Amino acid sequence: MRPCPRVFPRLALLALFAGPAAAQTTPLPAAVTGIDLIEGWRRADGARVAAIAIRLAPGWHTYWRAPGLTGIPPRFDWSASENLAAVAYEWPRPIVFDSFGSPTIGYKDALVLPVILTPSAPDAPLEASVEVFFGVCSDICIPAEARLTARLEPTAAPEGRAEIERALAAR
Repeated sequence: MRPCPRVFPRLALLALFAGPAAAQTTPLPAAVTGIDLIEGWRRADGARVAAIAIRLAPGWHTYWRAPGLTGIPPRFDWSASENLAAVAYEWPRPIVFDSFGSPTIGYKDALVLPVILTPSAPDAPLEASVEVFFGVCSDICIPAEARLTARLEPTAAPEGRAEIERALAAR
């Protein structure tokens, strides 16, 4: 049996880069005072209403889905979730403000983004897991990321209903 000399160096290189990236966690910048996945309620069709809440220090802002020329659009990755068939975002109405001489679209102080999570099996728990990447700006812009998780039971009490309903009314 002849060893394959090309395989080992490639595997070693892959292990070198894959290990630290998988273990690396990035702390949130001080401009982000909180980020949560708020549990809402179950609709009659079985979908769960929840929200991603990003709270910022005074004077900071984050961006809408189409932020303008200088903004950083948020990205969401739900691929680690279990029993999740679809995600829909209910963006609150953003504001337009000046950012470095350019009109930018986003939210000052906080963003509560309602999400409609449609489970594959409506009567089973939904294990929600979302990787959130977003930008926060004041005099400087800082990228931020966080992983949020929650187990959404089909019969859970609507703890965050009032906050989510305010965000839905602001569309």
